[in-house]
Amino acid sequence: MNSMLLLSMLALFASCKSPTHPTAEEKVNGNHVEAALPSKTFINVNDYGILGNGTDVSDKLQKLLDESTGKTIFFPLGNYVISKSIYLVDGIELLGEGDVGSVGGSVIQPVKKSSLQSVFIVRGNTLNDVIFRNIRTLGAKNALMVNIAGGGHVTKVKWYNCVFQEHEIAINVYGGTTSGMYANMFRDCYFKSCNTGIFSEGVYNINIVQGCGFENMRGSFIKIGEKAASALGNSFTENRCESVSNPNHIGLILNKSTYGFYIERNYFENTFKTILQTNGARNVSLNNNVFAANIEGLHAISVNGGNASVRNNTSLVKLILDIDRGGYCSEVVANTLFDFSANVVTKDLGKVNNELNRKFDK
Repeated sequence: MNSMLLLSMLALFASCKSPTHPTAEEKVNGNHVEAALPSKTFINVNDYGILGNGTDVSDKLQKLLDESTGKTIFFPLGNYVISKSIYLVDGIELLGEGDVGSVGGSVIQPVKKSSLQSVFIVRGNTLNDVIFRNIRTLGAKNALMVNIAGGGHVTKVKWYNCVFQEHEIAINVYGGTTSGMYANMFRDCYFKSCNTGIFSEGVYNINIVQGCGFENMRGSFIKIGEKAASALGNSFTENRCESVSNPNHIGLILNKSTYGFYIERNYFENTFKTILQTNGARNVSLNNNVFAANIEGLHAISVNGGNASVRNNTSLVKLILDIDRGGYCSEVVANTLFDFSANVVTKDLGKVNNELNRKFDK
């Protein structure tokens, strides 16, 4: 009986798999992936002579990307220098290593600052299912530039823990009446010393900007172009926006084709005097944000057309809410240290433009 029991136990142990060590991919990605990447799809650029030592890697990198649809391209620590823009391909992942917030991370940059129109561009009129992780772009006029005014889209592109530094416009998409940005995501990214973070002329629908940092910006965090045909269901949440170069610009610029733009749980400190300008946008939600500044007269929101809800915002300084006759606020409730512009106070636009036809609580 004992021998039979022993044989059964040995058979059980033999059928069990030994614990596996984390793969190299898991070690690189840390907590950013849910599962290990199959080794056959994981490519180290150094194995193809693409080195982060300051030498020009443009041609080798382009050849590798063209042959790597559906694969993950890993850039070990280093500065990867390019002399021409790199064409992206669908279904690819670009994965860097290290702290991209410092000069020690995986950096892709032109030979000279502003010598390139864009670090990345696309062939044709679409870009689909691309992932960027831990990648830092530096110095070109754009990190990504796409011109699809004649038709096309940028969709399901995701940026995780990336840095966009010293660009005129980090993400620059020119679309048309039915072309533009659909269902893209920026999470835990860092926009530093750029003129504009994201610009979209054309469609800008269901895009998410979450947990990002905006520092020393010179223009806007997000700008939706005046000709944009639609901007539906977008969100700007849990971001930190601080220390801009010129406070006289506008942080978030919407347009009359905007329906549903959610600005919630953000932290704004020493940022633009006008944080938000609706320009006719409807169903704008400015809720549960925190504002801090060492200057007064900051406009928390300018409702120049369209409508907005302003609720539960906390300010450490006195902020100004401006409403003109083309716009109204359905709610202005439970905000700390909010006041109204002279325009609202003298003309009682708080009552006239309130959808519920009641005066705002001050």
